[in-house]
Amino acid sequence: MKANAKVRVVFSIILSLAFILSANPLSYAHEHHKKHNNLNITTNHNQICTTNKSCTTTQICRATEQNNMIAYKPMEIKLTDEYIKCLNAYKANPNDLVNINKLKLMNQKLVDMNPYKAEVALNDEIEYDINNLPYEVRVELSLMTADLINSIRKQMGTEPVMVTQSSVEFANEVAKEYRKDNWDWAASQKLPHDGMAVKRAATPYRLLCPEDNEAILGSQWYEDFSALNIAYDKMSMKKMKESIYNSVIGFMFNGHEWDHAMSMAGIETDDEANNKCDYIGVAYDSYIGRVATQVQDKFTGKLAWHGKDSKFGVHVITVHDYLIPYCTVGGCPAKKFLVEPITKKNICNTTVHVIE
Repeated sequence: MKANAKVRVVFSIILSLAFILSANPLSYAHEHHKKHNNLNITTNHNQICTTNKSCTTTQICRATEQNNMIAYKPMEIKLTDEYIKCLNAYKANPNDLVNINKLKLMNQKLVDMNPYKAEVALNDEIEYDINNLPYEVRVELSLMTADLINSIRKQMGTEPVMVTQSSVEFANEVAKEYRKDNWDWAASQKLPHDGMAVKRAATPYRLLCPEDNEAILGSQWYEDFSALNIAYDKMSMKKMKESIYNSVIGFMFNGHEWDHAMSMAGIETDDEANNKCDYIGVAYDSYIGRVATQVQDKFTGKLAWHGKDSKFGVHVITVHDYLIPYCTVGGCPAKKFLVEPITKKNICNTTVHVIE
């Protein structure tokens, strides 16, 4: 029996926000998926997420060359009671113009409440190839993103997200598939997502996806995506963290749409009763346009590639547990989607002194 998936209208919005990365125009895209009825699938709702709530907040530590460890306080995004009330009202009725106007009017205040505060972490100035980030770096960035999202969800009263090996790998595969398709800036303006790239990355896990005729038009159920009209060869950990922070701020407080905000807040699905956990991962893709020149970039302070087709994309991938197959009629997935959370306890082998 085929999944009956109803999705909202997909859109892509171009924004020029001074607080996002640089003065470059930014595009956001999010597929807001709704209820799945009569799924021919058995989901594992008794997974570790239902019992191991203590593993969701992270104090990340990272080894230096001397094997010294440091810890830092997770970053947070602050909401107001009024914003929480209005965002919930938007979910209940996205056509309420009075409520939408309230959200627009409070937007700048929320942006001003949440300036980026750089963390003090060792080796944050080391630069990495954007398109070939080491697994450990992708884990750290995903854990940081989880902290940001969980600070939002704690205030919203919704379930926290977790980072797992599979969520980190799935996000990376999505970014790779984007690169295979040469998904440049022009493509990101025509469609909100490379839906077929997301579907190809999801297929080995047998994660539920839209039909091809929908995916080819940008429909997908896992990705929040932001993009800049510029490309980077390398970026430091410090700037990657800042880019993620700015993307989440943009998802929450862009003042034009709130489907991204509902996704971050954990209220975008109508299947809350079936969904017990969300698993997230983060990845980047950088595409140098066919005609591109190197320019001094305000965000990194270094050279970057500018051209009409160049693109730097941030992929925030969220997997709802009810979309994960335990086994299907056709057999078990080629790759089992692992749900064991990655935490400070299993990435650090030393005592961590938390900074309060």
